[in-house]
Amino acid sequence: MWIWSYEVVSYVWGTAAASIENTIPGFYTFTKVFDSACFVLVWRWLDLDGAAIEAMDLPDLFFGNRRRKSKEQVDRVWAIMGLLPERLRSRVSPGVDYSAQGRSHYWETFVLFAGAVYEEEQCLALLNIPPSTRKSSPPLPSWCPDFYTAEALCNLQIPNEWRRSVRDETGPYRTWFSIEENDIAADEQKSDESRAALLNHPMKLIKVNNNDAILYIRGFVVDTITEVADGTDLLQLRDAYGDLMYQQFANDFDDPIPWTLRNFLVRALNLCRRTCRPLNLDAKVPQEFVTSVLRDSRLNMEANRACEDLFNTFKQSGAIKHKELDKIRREAVDILWWKVHLTFGHSFFATQAGRFGTATPGCKSGDKICVFYGGEPLFVLPSGGVGVGSKPVKFGGTAFIPHMMDQDQRDAARLSEDEIFAIC
Repeated sequence: MWIWSYEVVSYVWGTAAASIENTIPGFYTFTKVFDSACFVLVWRWLDLDGAAIEAMDLPDLFFGNRRRKSKEQVDRVWAIMGLLPERLRSRVSPGVDYSAQGRSHYWETFVLFAGAVYEEEQCLALLNIPPSTRKSSPPLPSWCPDFYTAEALCNLQIPNEWRRSVRDETGPYRTWFSIEENDIAADEQKSDESRAALLNHPMKLIKVNNNDAILYIRGFVVDTITEVADGTDLLQLRDAYGDLMYQQFANDFDDPIPWTLRNFLVRALNLCRRTCRPLNLDAKVPQEFVTSVLRDSRLNMEANRACEDLFNTFKQSGAIKHKELDKIRREAVDILWWKVHLTFGHSFFATQAGRFGTATPGCKSGDKICVFYGGEPLFVLPSGGVGVGSKPVKFGGTAFIPHMMDQDQRDAARLSEDEIFAIC
C-alpha cells in the first residue's frame, strides 16, 4: 500500500506540476524538496523492500537521486534524514539550518553530514561516490562528496559489481558465470561472509578531526601504480555522442567520438597484455582484462570470447565481422558493449607487482593502492600520503584489482605495516 501511494503521489504531483510549470515559470523551485523526498521513499521500498536505509546504501541513494530537483543544495541531505538510523539523525539534526547563511554555506552541511556518517557509522561508503565534474567553491575536503552535483566523472560501478548475486542475472549474461544453479546459495553466503570480513574488520579505525577537516583511516599499502590508461572525461564524451547502440557505434568511423572511445579500450587492452602477458603480446584478451572491465572474478571463458569478438569488431571491417557472428555471439557482444559503455570515465592501470585493474578517474603513476580497514573496494592515495613522515593528502579514488578484493588476498599482498592515513 505504501509503495503504491508513493508512486501515485509522485505521478500525480509530477503531472500536475508539469502542467503548472507551463503556466507559472519557476514553479518547480517551490516543489523540489518534495520531489527529492518522494524519490527517496520510492527508492527505499523498491530497492530495500522497505528496510531501513543504512550507511552502506548511501552511495546508491545519492547517485540515483543526483538529478532530482532540489530548491537548495542542502535538500539533498535533509530529504533523506528521516529515513536514517536514529544515532545518525541525532548527531546531524542539530545542524539543520535553513537560515540565509545556512543555505548559502551549504558545504558546511555536507561536511557535517559526511563526518557524522564516517564516525557514527564507522563506514567508508561515502568514499565510493564518484567524483564530481563540478568544482565546489569553496573546495570541499576530498573525503566529502559534493551531494548537490548532477554530473559525475564516472558511473557508480566499482563497489556494486563483484559481490552481486548471480541469481539477479538473466539471459545470456547469466551463462558467463562459472557458478551452477545449485551453487548460487553457497556463492551468496560466501560473498556475504567476505563482505562482512571487510566491513567489520577488528582493526577498523575511522575518525574525523573537525578542526582541520582531516579524515584518519587505518590501513596498509599493497601495490604501486606504474602506468595508467586515463579515462577522465570519457563519460561526458560518451554522453555527447548520444545513442550508443552497438551496431551504430561499431559502424561509425567518421565521428571522432566513437574512435576516441574505441581507442581508449584498445590502449587499456594493450596495457593489460604488456602487464599480464609480456612474453605473448599477440595473445587473445587476457582474463585479467575481462575481469577488470566487468569487475567480477567469477567469469568463465564465454565472457572472454565475447570480449574477443567485441575487439575484433573494432577494426575497419567491423560491420561485416559483427554480421558474420552467429546470433548467440552477436547478442553476447551487444550485452558486453552495454556493460563496457557504463565503465567509460574509469581509468585502467598496471602496478609494480604486475597486476592490472580499474579505478575511478584521476589515478596516476606512483600512486599507492591501499587497503582501508572497513572499506570494501581498494583505495588510491598519492605516494606522499603513505609511510614515515607522510602528510595529509587528497583522496585518490576507489579501485578494483582481480583476486585482490577479499581480506585474505589483501593480507597476503601487504607491503607495509598498518599505518594511519590522513586525507584532507
